[in-house]
Amino acid sequence: MSKKYDDEFKEKVAKEAIDINNIAATAKKYDVNANSVSKWVKDIKKKHGIDEIITPVGLNEKEITLFNREIIELKTQLAQKEKELEEAKLLIGEKGLYINRLEKALNG
Repeated sequence: MSKKYDDEFKEKVAKEAIDINNIAATAKKYDVNANSVSKWVKDIKKKHGIDEIITPVGLNEKEITLFNREIIELKTQLAQKEKELEEAKLLIGEKGLYINRLEKALNG
């Protein structure tokens, strides 16, 4: 029976494998099957829109890996900020309703 890993663990391991550009070493470090880590890396790249890596002229593989890692981190941060923005919009809407109710009660 295979082990079940939570999404947070999978993402952590995949990001590390991307960062050091070594799936086998990362899998060994976390005592996880290398095929699983490889799948998680593919999944995270697809999730963050970098499933196809284009090699720009003049960049070596390590530089490309670092850029891809930065893209993943920035997209993760952007998603968090978008979530926070939506929460703030809801709070503003709720406060607006509360103000309207107070105004009606005062005028009413």
